[in-house]
Amino acid sequence: MIKTYGVNGKREYIVNVTLGELTFEIHFTNGRANNYGLVPASYMTNNPVVQLAIEKSVYYTRGIVKLIKEVREPIDDEIDRERAAKAKAKAKATATPDADAAGTQPGEEKEVNAEGLEVGGAVDGADEESTEETKEMKEVEVTCVADARQYLVDNFNVAAWRAKSREKATILGEAYGVKFIWPDSAQAQG
Repeated sequence: MIKTYGVNGKREYIVNVTLGELTFEIHFTNGRANNYGLVPASYMTNNPVVQLAIEKSVYYTRGIVKLIKEVREPIDDEIDRERAAKAKAKAKATATPDADAAGTQPGEEKEVNAEGLEVGGAVDGADEESTEETKEMKEVEVTCVADARQYLVDNFNVAAWRAKSREKATILGEAYGVKFIWPDSAQAQG
């Protein structure tokens, strides 16, 4: 989650906030006055620790620092889906009051490993979801990270800084339903 905080009426503002033993010096910048009004000095972060420190600070509780904008990242949605699938699998595995179709006896629990998979089986519904996702993936050939980054910027309005590396570009592409075909992966297949 990317959050933008602001301080009204200031061009620049520096705040020291603490969270436990950690101290953060937050620099609010780019505040200005123009013909349309005042633009508050702002600070943007996706670090949950810094966000918590700001929101627990005296400056935030008194209204000096305010939350201006909150944007959900596609990666957050993917993480939420994974957590929900794991929780659902774990709930199904432990909620068997009587014998079910899988062959467990009443009172017997299914064993689930760290990934949410049943020992000796797959996550309930995971196979169907993964096959649906792969069918929907659009394949795009790219020659380098810059090409992948530009594709994401042009088609999905993704901030260019988020696709710094091949790995991050691939993850972002998958979040938007795009599978990047890299030059070395094409050679390995053919």
